[in-house]
Amino acid sequence: VFAEARGMAERTGDLPAMAEVLFSYANEQLHRGDAQSAVRLATEAVQKAIAIGAGRELVHRFRLSILLVFNAAGYPREGIELVNSAAGTGWMTEPIGPENYMSRGFFGFMQAMLGDLKQGEQNIRCAAEFADKEDRAASWMYAFLVDIASLTGVDHNAMAEARRAVERAEKFGTPFFRTLAPRPPGLAHWLAGTAAQAVPLMEQA
Repeated sequence: VFAEARGMAERTGDLPAMAEVLFSYANEQLHRGDAQSAVRLATEAVQKAIAIGAGRELVHRFRLSILLVFNAAGYPREGIELVNSAAGTGWMTEPIGPENYMSRGFFGFMQAMLGDLKQGEQNIRCAAEFADKEDRAASWMYAFLVDIASLTGVDHNAMAEARRAVERAEKFGTPFFRTLAPRPPGLAHWLAGTAAQAVPLMEQA
């Protein structure tokens, strides 16, 4: 299907469609476990988008996908740089809204994993608060907050955030997120010193 769609876009000279095909297939390759191919395709897609003057528009639509691909492949900094090369840096600092709350939350996770725990937590927390206010999916954001608590040792809110992760997963989650839902409370129990309650939850996840 990918080869057919790409061939059609090439024959018609429809470069925006070509970029979209590449973005979509990059996601598919990531789902198949081929992160390196996903990175290559996402990079090509961004380069084509920039070449036709549609970098900001297309990367805005696929920003979260690009960040996911590069983070999964082990290149978080390069993913952020690629996004910014096409669409600028405003998405990292502008007010959080429906168009950027998902990528802002994931950017916060990337910041934390790169060592900036304070700023990462702030971005995740702001994105999660927006999602709650608008009643949108946010289970993974609350799960990330529990992860950050395990790294910082500031865990007084971990159990409440773990419960929120489970609630959001039950309401909005795909089977994947619902399957992982016991992990945040398991980790929160471990942080609280109640390992006997943590083990069965971790075994479920």
